[in-house]
Amino acid sequence: AFLQRSNLLAELHAFCQAHSYDVLVAMTIFFNTQNEPVRQLAVFCPHVALRTTICEVLEHSQSPPLKLTPTSSIHPNLHAYLQGNTHVSRKKLLPLLQEALSAYFDSMKIPSGQPETVDVSREQVDKELDRASNSLISGLSQDEEDPPLPPTPMNSLVDECPLDQGLPKLSAEAVFEKCSQISLSQSTTASLSKK
Repeated sequence: AFLQRSNLLAELHAFCQAHSYDVLVAMTIFFNTQNEPVRQLAVFCPHVALRTTICEVLEHSQSPPLKLTPTSSIHPNLHAYLQGNTHVSRKKLLPLLQEALSAYFDSMKIPSGQPETVDVSREQVDKELDRASNSLISGLSQDEEDPPLPPTPMNSLVDECPLDQGLPKLSAEAVFEKCSQISLSQSTTASLSKK
């Protein structure tokens, strides 16, 4: 349904321009009629070399294996995949994207001893790599050993969720006790604010 949107490319292009992104990777998840999870990936990038590098890294990843199957897309700047390994969440995908960006920017670096071209200097490539890496891990600790990844929502399939066992059982006593606690805290707050 996402790929069938009438003005999809224009919307993706506008989004990337508004946020100064060179590439956009989208991950979806839904449940089929058998209540099994289905994940999909889409890579939008108007730059052929960058899109190719990212797609190759994702397609050939073995740690973790994504088990990607290309899906048909009529848009040349958009590659879409069915992700066979549904346990790979965005947390596990992020290092693969960082690897893809490093590979892309490493391929752009000029070997030492070679004259630099006017189009791309070594300094520009290094700055772009730093900017891309920083935008991927912005807000994260710069711990050298193992930087923490952004938190995964509790509805993720890869983490234990308290709702896996169903909704919590509620009794009239539990509801009454909670209401009493709320009333007590509100009356305490109100009496303190009067003083």
